[in-house]
Amino acid sequence: MDRFAGITYLVVDGADEASLTVEAIEELDGLSLATLLDVVAVDPTAARALPVIAALGVLAPPSLDLRVFDEFSRLLADEEPAIRARTISAIAYPSWPEFLPLLEAMASDDPHAEVRSRASVALAAFRQHLSGAT
Repeated sequence: MDRFAGITYLVVDGADEASLTVEAIEELDGLSLATLLDVVAVDPTAARALPVIAALGVLAPPSLDLRVFDEFSRLLADEEPAIRARTISAIAYPSWPEFLPLLEAMASDDPHAEVRSRASVALAAFRQHLSGAT
């Protein structure tokens, strides 16, 4: 259970990852990243809900996935400061370096002080993580 996101998730890794993931999704009535992205593609407003934003982060693969990146980029540009702030927290899960320019811009240019602050904190954490420091 991820206490921040408020969702429960299962990590599957190894040689049988694909088949085990499908079995787990079917057995546990779970949600796959592909299904989540399909839902958001049909109804972009669905992505604005906190559980969906968090699930995008938790389900994102370790390497850049352009569909997820594009969805997060759209959410980081949302007109609602709370959505931008939640998205900043969610992108910490995959921690892709491609988020750095977006965070830099938000840390200095976002019109909302809380979003600027959260972006600054996330930017420092991203840089530390990407440099290999703990």
